[in-house]
Amino acid sequence: MVAELLRLKARLLRNGFRRPPIRIIGSGLLLVVALAGLVVLFDAASRVSVFDGLIVGRVIAVLGADVSLGMLLLPIMFSRMQLLEPRAFLGYGIRSSALAAVLLLTTLVGPALLLVPLVLVPLVAWRAFPEAGALPWLVTPLLLVQLLLLLRVGVALGARLRAHPAVRGWIRLLGVVVLLGGLGTVIALVLPRAVLLAPERSLASLGPVVQALAPFHAEHIADLLGGSPLASLWGAPGLAVAGVGSPSAAVWIGIVELVLLALVWWGLVRQSLRPTHALHIHRAARVPGWFRGLPPSPTGAVAARSFIYWVRDPRYRVVFGVLPILPVVTIAAFWVGGVPNTIAAMVPLPLMVLVLAWSTIHNDIAYDSTAVWSHLAAQTRGIHDRLGRIRPVLAFGAILIAIGTPITVWAQGSTAALPASLGITIALLLGGVGVGSGMSVRHPYPAPRPGDGAFTYPQASGGTGGGAQGGSFFLTILVAAPPIAATTLWLFEFPGQWPLIALGTGVVSGLLALVIGIRSGGSTFDRRGPELLAFTMQN
Repeated sequence: MVAELLRLKARLLRNGFRRPPIRIIGSGLLLVVALAGLVVLFDAASRVSVFDGLIVGRVIAVLGADVSLGMLLLPIMFSRMQLLEPRAFLGYGIRSSALAAVLLLTTLVGPALLLVPLVLVPLVAWRAFPEAGALPWLVTPLLLVQLLLLLRVGVALGARLRAHPAVRGWIRLLGVVVLLGGLGTVIALVLPRAVLLAPERSLASLGPVVQALAPFHAEHIADLLGGSPLASLWGAPGLAVAGVGSPSAAVWIGIVELVLLALVWWGLVRQSLRPTHALHIHRAARVPGWFRGLPPSPTGAVAARSFIYWVRDPRYRVVFGVLPILPVVTIAAFWVGGVPNTIAAMVPLPLMVLVLAWSTIHNDIAYDSTAVWSHLAAQTRGIHDRLGRIRPVLAFGAILIAIGTPITVWAQGSTAALPASLGITIALLLGGVGVGSGMSVRHPYPAPRPGDGAFTYPQASGGTGGGAQGGSFFLTILVAAPPIAATTLWLFEFPGQWPLIALGTGVVSGLLALVIGIRSGGSTFDRRGPELLAFTMQN
């Protein structure tokens, strides 16, 4: 059976070359890049003797954790099917445990064979440190099994998420952030030592980059990652070399993790082999998607449709693509301009919240124009329309603030930054939503139609909306002016409880703007319904 399945896997791989030439060339280029990366890693591993064992252990642990996460996340992000689907063997009477083991073995027939030299890289590095003993030889086969299990589990989960593109999209976003964060931690660990040890100060020009990376405390992050289960086997030899912790405990943690991964993989295979008649099938619900999860009310119906737009429509999704770029551009600009880190750390999160709250809500009548006629025909009150449309912005804004505030406080280096950052971001979120709710009904202007790209401007008569854009942006900043002023006084060390004042004024001004904007926008919607319908039909 094993030989037959290996031949089947090889045949399937050979059939993969019966594709358009451009795809074959792309796959070949990716293979060349992977081989070149392995050569670079082996060359770097052979030169680690210039570093001390502690830093080598930290780098290997962080890189190993990143590789392990990549083996799990990348298939979930991009895989759509399993090359050898376990359910295809349902009628052959093969035990699920035997099938799971054989499918794990067949993973090595293909590009995953590159995992073998990958797990040998730490072995090359630890040759320069006799203190590691035989531990690298012990963990290397365990690492190979761990990566294969993570890869198989990731492919199986990715195939199951094929019917859930929204969930896959969020996983892609978070996966890119996590994997790039791991690579950034490695750079922050290696670069300072490389600058100091470079011959004749040849890397002295990178000194400002080293200073910019210093506040991120890469050593602490590496120690935290080194204690995680995904990095336990990678970091066990480093513990022996550095003389800290318990290498044997790290190995046992890795073995327990392998057992759990094997059970998960076996459970996925066993579930795939269940007969169809044994599956408990639910009837499709009468209420689809977002409408099923929100209250059965006018506000809930409007909110459900708005969530669908934010998840599926490219005009809204472009906002999620811009948000991760903003902190990178902002921090780079401040670094070039010599702005202190205590000030620069406070800017990216409010800027991201401002873009999220202001970008589309200030013209949501035009963006969601296809629903205006149905609202008027159903005699939906304006306040219900306003309350429903702001739900996605408030939900995504709250998630952004919850994730970004701890990072801001950590980067700023003072716990007093917590109330100050919350005051500014709450004012910008609530103020942007409130101002936009009022402005979009009073001053709508032509916008890209549903389904069009975010930068596709329609050919329509009338103004371009510059006044509405500028006015709504200025009013949003005006709502957040009190917490911004209080935070500025705190940053320049004026005496007083300015962070708490920023939090209080931000909450009060944001709530006030939200209430006024929703009530004025709702009443204007009720009063100008025919004019708004004529505008949406024309533009």
